[in-house]
Amino acid sequence: MSGRTGLTRFELVLSVFVAVLAVVGIAALVPSFHGDSTANASGGGSGKVAQLDVAAMSAPRAAAALPPCPSATPTSSTQPETGPLAGIEVPCLGAPGTVRPAAALAGHETLLNLWATWCMPCRQELPALVQYAARPGSPPVVTVDVHDNPVTALNLLHDLKVKLPAMVDSGDAMFSALKIIALPASFVVHPDGTLTQLLPQEAYTTPDEIAAAVDKARAGKVGP
Repeated sequence: MSGRTGLTRFELVLSVFVAVLAVVGIAALVPSFHGDSTANASGGGSGKVAQLDVAAMSAPRAAAALPPCPSATPTSSTQPETGPLAGIEVPCLGAPGTVRPAAALAGHETLLNLWATWCMPCRQELPALVQYAARPGSPPVVTVDVHDNPVTALNLLHDLKVKLPAMVDSGDAMFSALKIIALPASFVVHPDGTLTQLLPQEAYTTPDEIAAAVDKARAGKVGP
C-alpha cells in the first residue's frame, strides 16, 4: 500500500494559517517607531542630506533660539573622519546649514543625545540634560532629533526652554550608524571619534544620574 502524497484541504488551510502566524510573530519582534514622520524630508540613511521645509521652520527656529550647531575646527576639518559617524552629514535643527558630526565633534569629548517629540521619556530627560550641561566640567551636550517632524521638535524645545545645540537626523543616517533600537539614547563621543553608550539605556531625569552614567561610560563600565 503506497504512502499518501497529497494534503487534505484541512491540512492545507492549517499550513497556511501556521505560516501567517510565523510572519506575524517575526514582525512583532521588529522595533517600530510611531513618530510624526511628516518632516517634508527625503533620503534614507545613506549619508545623503535630506531636504527640510526651511520656510516652515523659520518662525519655530526664531522662537526656539537654539545655540549654534557644532562645527569643525580648521584642524579637524582637514583630518580623516573616524568612528561610526564618519561620512555622515545632517541638517542643523536650529539654523540653516548642515553638520558633519564626525568632524565637528572630533578632538574633544561630547555627550550626544538622540531623542524625538513622540518619545515621552525623552521629554522628561531633555530638561535634565540642560541642567547637566550647565555644570562646570561637564562636556558639551549636543542633541539629535530623529524619526520626527523638525517643526514639532523646535516647538517642543521652545516650550521646555531647552537650549542645546541640535541636529536633525532627517535621513536616519545617524540612527542607523549607531544601531539605535530605542529612545532616548545617549553616547559619550570620545576625542578619537569612538562612542560609548550610556547604560542602562533609560531616561535620566536628574543631572546627577547623567553625571554618574557619563562617568561609567568614560571608565568603560556599563550597567547599574
